Amino acid sequence: MKKNYHFKKVKMTSEYRNWLRDLKQQIKTGQIKAALSVNSQMIMLYWDLGRQIVDKQETAQWGSGFIEQLSKDLTQSVRIASLGRKGTVSPSCIPLGMQPITYLKAI
Repeated sequence: MKKNYHFKKVKMTSEYRNWLRDLKQQIKTGQIKAALSVNSQMIMLYWDLGRQIVDKQETAQWGSGFIEQLSKDLTQSVRIASLGRKGTVSPSCIPLGMQPITYLKAI
């Protein structure tokens, strides 16, 4: 059986408008904090992945196709929609890219 809910119209007092404004601000603040937390975690993840890739690449033989193979393996097991074309990873899109490798090796 469907219930019929009858709500009285809320009187738009300044107190209500202020309270509503505060609720909206709390929601926005929470959303921003959540996004910042996720972004922070993703940066740490990509930094760590980049470091691990550099470590493995140092032991890989030159011309072994290590990066290309890693790209294929990651593409098959991890859907990374934000890199390259949707669901694919190209060697130039590996987290942190290849440009910072010189920097990472210096650390």
